[in-house]
Amino acid sequence: MRKLKNEGEMYREDGEVGLMLVKVNAGLDNFWRGMLEKLPTGMKWIQFRLSDQFKVKRGLPITFTRDKIEKSGEKTTLFEFSRIAGLAGDVIFNDRKKRIESVPKNCVFVVGDFPESVDSRDFGAVEIRRIEYTVVCTHLKESSMLKAEISKPQHFVADFGQIQKSFEARKTFVNWRSLVEVSKTLKYDSGDLKIDIGPGMRPTLPESGTEFRVVEANENVKRGTIVVFSLDFVDENGSKKEILGLSRVVGLAGESIYNDRAQKHERIPKNHVFLLGDNRSKAVDSRDFGPLKLENLRFAVEGTSKPEEKRAAALELEDRVNKNGLILTVPRGSKASRAQKEASGKASWKEPLGGEVKPCNSFVWCQKRSFAAVLKNSAC
Repeated sequence: MRKLKNEGEMYREDGEVGLMLVKVNAGLDNFWRGMLEKLPTGMKWIQFRLSDQFKVKRGLPITFTRDKIEKSGEKTTLFEFSRIAGLAGDVIFNDRKKRIESVPKNCVFVVGDFPESVDSRDFGAVEIRRIEYTVVCTHLKESSMLKAEISKPQHFVADFGQIQKSFEARKTFVNWRSLVEVSKTLKYDSGDLKIDIGPGMRPTLPESGTEFRVVEANENVKRGTIVVFSLDFVDENGSKKEILGLSRVVGLAGESIYNDRAQKHERIPKNHVFLLGDNRSKAVDSRDFGPLKLENLRFAVEGTSKPEEKRAAALELEDRVNKNGLILTVPRGSKASRAQKEASGKASWKEPLGGEVKPCNSFVWCQKRSFAAVLKNSAC
């Protein structure tokens, strides 16, 4: 659809709201096709707000323009409609081109709600300056439309109860944003390691509020083991970077599996494993990027601990130490030190699938609410 030249139905003043009566076409019109079924066909009142380019966020439905070169060589400007799925700096797994992409500076990655939508997975990221409007509401009640027509734009009060029903901002994005770039320099010695596990392992492992006990992975990894893995990619500047993800080993070398996304049978090569997230519909795993080399397995998750369990264990340990007259700051390696750490380990660490795990030399991987994890050395 060509960019609208005369938008008389809309208000152009910053921050004000306007209405447009449009006919939603389910045919080949990219403007509407990408947002079906959230935007049913027929005559609809669409409420737009002039975009504030400094307040873009994930899940926001927007209209934007992009240029397209026709076969004749003529340049056409398109006016399109989609949803923001990624912001500048995010790392995206493009499920159509089967590659990892980094969203450039001052750009957003848009994905339509309709499975066959034409979006950033096809034409790339959209510059923020090309965003024109945010869609405030698509299903207005008659009373809301009447009020909009007789009142000043800045006094417009939309039926915001309908906004959530019409355009509920997604908390997760299936194939295009489950992996987040780690810090530019991985500092294993100092303990800095950022990771976003995304929704792929829910409900076994939540996205925040849980600490993980991990050990370094080796070639003898077993089926069913939850692992932290790494993937390399090249960003828009040509620099090689690394991202980390979390998944479960379900297939070993020499085995045959059926990839339900690729709709084909695959054989796992030597020195490779096949990974699947427990949340099958949301996970980015080997169904997308293929079997993974053993050398890309970084850590194996041995246990998890919820914050409240760890606090309770710490209080119990402190109570035991005070009753026995022990000193908390005992020399490293002493009997008291080992006893305290053993008690703490047994009290607070559980296997992901239930049961207890013995204390061992390992790393503690602490996932914060910001979906960043800190890796730190923790001798048992």
